[in-house]
Amino acid sequence: MVGKEKEVAAQDGKATTSERAFGQRDYVALFGNVLRATSTGKHYKYTILLPIREYYEGAEGNAKTVFTKKDVKQLRRLLRGDFGGVTFSYSTGDWIDDDGRNVVNDHAQYEVSGQKNSMVRKYFAELKARLLLHADEVRNIPQNDIYVQRSAVNLGDDVFEKPPLEELSGRLTKLKEKLNNLKR
Repeated sequence: MVGKEKEVAAQDGKATTSERAFGQRDYVALFGNVLRATSTGKHYKYTILLPIREYYEGAEGNAKTVFTKKDVKQLRRLLRGDFGGVTFSYSTGDWIDDDGRNVVNDHAQYEVSGQKNSMVRKYFAELKARLLLHADEVRNIPQNDIYVQRSAVNLGDDVFEKPPLEELSGRLTKLKEKLNNLKR
């Protein structure tokens, strides 16, 4: 597919494939290099908290599995493939429900940097919708929300081109040459 054909397929939703985790469209195939962050400039950073277990404080024995280990791995592979990398960890958070009970969620936490454009925003809006539907339709544990936070970040000036101090200039030039030699 090229140019206009990709655009039409994207609008028709035909880029959804069963091979991709949660049915997420392949934005890279459809639109080219619109997701991956570059080394400098303005970007988005997304943090996703994917609920793994949910329980009331003090009732850990009655915990419900929301997303499985397989789901966690699939999402990690998806983000790594589409964005070229992902920071991953586990975290726990809690909140008070309408009845005043403390609800605890164990999460898989993902952080991804992407370009600052509308396609990246659409990617994560679609992903959040697909994760909510997966929790309901596949896992049968409907979720009110899945935390997806977007932050605007600036990776700053390129220190190789604009060293912050003159005394660092020569050393940074040598480092850049060394890094270029490592890329074969």
